Formats: sequence, structure tokens, C-alpha cells
Amino acid sequence: MTKSWRKPLLITLSFSLIYEIAFAGAVLLAPDWALQQSGLPVNQETLFLGFGLGWCLVAIALFCALALKLVLENDTNGYLLTDILGYWWVVVGLAMYFKWGRMDNLIMDALKGAVLLVCNYKARKGANPPFKTGLFD
Repeated sequence: MTKSWRKPLLITLSFSLIYEIAFAGAVLLAPDWALQQSGLPVNQETLFLGFGLGWCLVAIALFCALALKLVLENDTNGYLLTDILGYWWVVVGLAMYFKWGRMDNLIMDALKGAVLLVCNYKARKGANPPFKTGLFD
């Protein structure tokens, strides 16, 4: 049973890593385009904030890469880091939706986080013996 939930977990983590790298690259390498896609004006202040956001996205991508590596090695810390990332994305997606009405964040971030949490929970519970590494186990 572990294998059936571990594979969707690895696929979701891989997708998340690719998405974060692409988004960080867009924000850092094409800041004017990224700001326009977000409906923000392009000026010195938004370029500065975009630069900071880009590096935060690089950090999230690194955490995602580490979680993927650890889950591939079946290290329990990878499952814990996946839980943290999942809750992070759910909170970010919901906050962006309720504060600014951003449906794209609700779909991409909150849904991605929820799928990660479900797959991670099922993969841990299906392990033999079950991992007790979740935040709320």
C-alpha cells in the first residue's frame, strides 16, 4: 500500500519543485513580465519587492528539493518537511484568496498543499511500520 501513495507523493513533490523553480526564475529573470502578469505596476518599489520574493521562492524550491530527496531515500525527515510545505502552501493559497481574491493562488497553492498533505499522510500510514512523523501524529 505504501508504494501506491508514495508514487503520487513523489509526483506532487516533483511538480511543486518544477513550479517553484519556474516561478522563481520568472520573477528573478523577467521581473517586468512577472509584475505585469500579477497586475502590478512596474516601478522601483515593486521591482525591489519582486526581487525579494524571487529569492524567497528559491528558498522554498530548495526546501522542496530537500523534501523530495529525503522522501526518495525514505528518510522520515522528508515526510515531516513535506507536511510543513503542505501546510505552508495551504495557508498561503487561502490567505491570498481571502485577502486579494486570487483564485489562481487558491488553486495552485492551496490545492497543491492539500494534495501533498493527503498523499503524505497516506504514504506514512501505509508504511510498515507506520511513520509517526507528521506534525499532528
